[in-house]
Amino acid sequence: MINKKQSFPELTAPIYLGGMVIILLIATAMRLYALQADPPLHLSLMEGLNDDGAKTVGAARNMVLFGSWYPFPNFSRFYYLLPAISWLGYIFFSLVGVGTWQANFISVAMGLLSIALMAAFACQQFGRRVSLLTALFMTTNTIYLMYNRIPMIYSMMACGVSLAVYCLAKGLRRPHWFFLAGGTAAFTIGFIKITAIALIPTFFFSLLTLSWQRWHVTNIKAIFIPWLLVALGALPILVLYWFLIIIPQKTLVEVYSGSLALHTFHASIGMEENIRLAVQSLLQFGAREGIFLRMLPIFILAYGYLFYRSAQLLAFKPPRLKMGEVIALLNLVSGVLLLLIFAAAVRPSRYYLIIIPQMCLVAAIALDKWNLKASFEIPLPRQFNRFYPIFIMGGLTYFFYQIGAAVVNSANVLRVGTGLADPQTLMSIMTQYELVVIAMLLAMFGTMLFIWRTIVLKRPYLCLPSAAMRNWLAVLLIGLAIGADLYQYGSWARDPQFSIMEASRQVAKDIGPKAVLGGAYASALSLENNLPIFLFYPFEDPEQVMKFHFTHLALESDNTWHAGSFNDEKMRQTFPELMNRAKLIKTYILRGYVVKLYEVQP
Repeated sequence: MINKKQSFPELTAPIYLGGMVIILLIATAMRLYALQADPPLHLSLMEGLNDDGAKTVGAARNMVLFGSWYPFPNFSRFYYLLPAISWLGYIFFSLVGVGTWQANFISVAMGLLSIALMAAFACQQFGRRVSLLTALFMTTNTIYLMYNRIPMIYSMMACGVSLAVYCLAKGLRRPHWFFLAGGTAAFTIGFIKITAIALIPTFFFSLLTLSWQRWHVTNIKAIFIPWLLVALGALPILVLYWFLIIIPQKTLVEVYSGSLALHTFHASIGMEENIRLAVQSLLQFGAREGIFLRMLPIFILAYGYLFYRSAQLLAFKPPRLKMGEVIALLNLVSGVLLLLIFAAAVRPSRYYLIIIPQMCLVAAIALDKWNLKASFEIPLPRQFNRFYPIFIMGGLTYFFYQIGAAVVNSANVLRVGTGLADPQTLMSIMTQYELVVIAMLLAMFGTMLFIWRTIVLKRPYLCLPSAAMRNWLAVLLIGLAIGADLYQYGSWARDPQFSIMEASRQVAKDIGPKAVLGGAYASALSLENNLPIFLFYPFEDPEQVMKFHFTHLALESDNTWHAGSFNDEKMRQTFPELMNRAKLIKTYILRGYVVKLYEVQP
C-alpha cells in the first residue's frame, strides 16, 4: 500500500471551479479565433467541410431571408431531417443576421455546452479531477475542436448526447431526472440527428444493469420506476416527431433511415463480399484519415481501460462496477458499434464526434484510477473459460494493429509531405493485412505471457511502478495528448485561409442580386449573400429540376472522390440540355477545390 500523500489530493471546490473556468475560456478562445476561416484542408477526405455546414443551416437562412424553410421543394430534406438546428438557426439569424460567423457560432456554442455537460457528468460520477481532465481533453482535441467551428449538426448532436447521459446519471439519485433523460434522448435522436440512436443501447443496458443491481436489495417499485419515467419522458417527444416530421415527410425519413441499413449489409453482393467489406470497415475504423493517430494518447488510455474492464467482466467473478462507470463505458461502446455497423461504407472524420467526448471521459477515468490506485498490482482473473484467451488475443491484436497503423500513417505523411486526409497517404489494403499479421503475432505472445503468468506461475496480477513514477507517467501522457493537439491547431492557426467566405461574397458581385444560384455547390457560396439557392445534385430527376428557374450553376470540377454528386462531368451526363446552355464565367478555389460558376443561357 502507498501513503496517501504520494497521490494527488482531491481538488477543493474553489480550485476546481477556477480550473474549469480557465479551461472553458481557453476552449472559447480556440473556437472563436478566426471563426470565419476555412477548416483545415487535411481534416477530412470528404467535401462536407466545404458545404455541409451551409446546408445544415440552409433552412434557417431561407426562413429569415425569404420567409420559407424551403423556397425550392427539394430543400425540404434539410429542414425535416435536421429540424432542431433549423429552429435554433432561425432564432439566432433573426437576432443577429445571416453570415458565416453567425452560423459557425451556433456550433461553437453547442461545442462549449457539450464540454460543460460531459464535465458535469464526470464530476458527478468520478470526481473533480476526472471532470477537469475530460474538459481539457475535449477542449484541445483537434477533430472535436475544428468541427465545433463548423455549423454541421454533429456538435449539436454531441451536446444532446451529453445532456441525455448527464440526466440519466442524475436519475440514479433523483428519479425524476429519468423523465428528462428519456425526453432528451428522444429529442436528440428525432429532432437533432438520427446518429444519436447510439443512445438507445446505452439507455437499455444501463437500465438493465441498474435493475439487476437493485433486484435483491430493494423493492420492485424502485426497479420499474426508471424504465417507466424514461418511457414517459420519451413519449411526448415521439408523438411530436410523428406529427411534425413523419406525417409530412414519411417517404423522406424512410429513405434516409433505410440508407443507414444499406451501409450495414448489401444483399445484392453476396455474403462473402459482405464479410470482406465488414473486415475492411473494421480495419479502416480510426486508421483511415489518421483519426486515432491525431489523438493517440487518448486512444491508448480509452482502449486500454475499456479492454481491461471488458476482460474483468468476462471472467468467472467479475467486479461490480458503479452505475456511473457502466453508463460511461456503454455510451462509448454504443457509439463505436454504431460507427462500425451503420457507417461502414462512408465514415468521414465528422462521424467520430459521436465517440470523441466519450473517449476523452474514459481516458480521464483511466488516468485517475491509474494514478490513485492504492496498490502496486492490477489483479488479473484467476479463473476463466477456454474462450477467454481468444478474447485476450483479439483485443490485443486490434490494439497492436491500431498502433501499427499510426506508425504507417505517420511515415506516409513524412514521405509525401501533405496531411493525414490525403489520398496519397492512405494505407493500401495489402499494408493493412500485413499489419494484422504482425499484430496477431504480438498478441499471441502477449496471450501466452498472460496464461503463463496466471496459470503456470500462479501470479494473477500485473506489477505497477511506484506512485511517484505513475504520477510522472500520467503527466507525460497528458502533456503528449495536449501537445499533439496544440501542434495540429497551431499548424492551421498560423495561416488561416478565408476562401469560402471570400468566394461567397464575390459570387453576389459576379452574378448580381437578382440571380438564382443552383447546383451542388450553391449552398457552399450562400452564407455571405442574400441570393436564392436552388441546391440539387446530378442524381435527381431532371424533369423535376427543370421545372424551376435558376440563372447560374456552381459545380465542383476536379475532385475524384465525389464525382457522382458534385462534379460538372456527371452533370453533363445527367443534364445534357442544361449544360449545353451553361457558359463558364468564373472559377473559384475553395479550400483547394476548383469550383466553376456557370451562367445558364435562356
